[in-house]
Amino acid sequence: IDRPLTPDEISVAAADARVGVALAERWPAVRVGAEVGLGAADLADLVTSWVWSLSASLVAPLFDGGARSAAADLARARVESRLVDLGAVVLEALREIDDARAQVDAAAARVSALDAELGASRSLVEDTQARFEQGLDDFLPVVVAVRGEQQAERALIVARRTWLTEAVRLHRALGGGFDMQTRSSSP
Repeated sequence: IDRPLTPDEISVAAADARVGVALAERWPAVRVGAEVGLGAADLADLVTSWVWSLSASLVAPLFDGGARSAAADLARARVESRLVDLGAVVLEALREIDDARAQVDAAAARVSALDAELGASRSLVEDTQARFEQGLDDFLPVVVAVRGEQQAERALIVARRTWLTEAVRLHRALGGGFDMQTRSSSP
C-alpha cells in the first residue's frame, strides 16, 4: 500500500491478528530450555566439569470447556464486525462521491444553459438598441432588454457559485485537500 492505513484498516488488521493468536492457543506448544553450569564433586574439578542440561516440556491446553474455541470464534466475529463497519464507511463515501458528482453535473448544465440565455439577452439588447437608434422603437424595449440581461447575469453568477460549491464538495468527498496555488477551470 502506498498510503498510510486508516484507523479502520488498522482495527481490522489488529482484529485479524487476534484471530491468529486465538487459533494458535488451541494447539499444544513445545517449550525447549537449556542450561549450562559448572558442577564438581570437589573444588579441584570445578573448572573442568561442565554440566549441560536440556529440558523439553509439552504444554497442551487441557479441558477448558470450549473456552479457547469460543475465544477463536469471538475473534473471528470481531474481524467480521470490523469488516462490516469498514464496508459501511466505504459505501457511505461512495454515496457521497456519487451525490456530489451528480450535483456538479447538474450545476454545470445550469451554468451552460444560463450562459446561452445571457448570450441571447445580449443579442436582444443589441437589437433593441439598434432599433431605437434607427427610430423604429421607443426606449422602453431597450430598458426591458437591459433588465433581462442583468437578471441573466445575476442568475449566471449564482449558478457559477453553486457549481464551485459543488465542485469543492466533490473534491472533499474524493478526499482531496486544498491548494491555493492550483487553479481549476470552470464550465
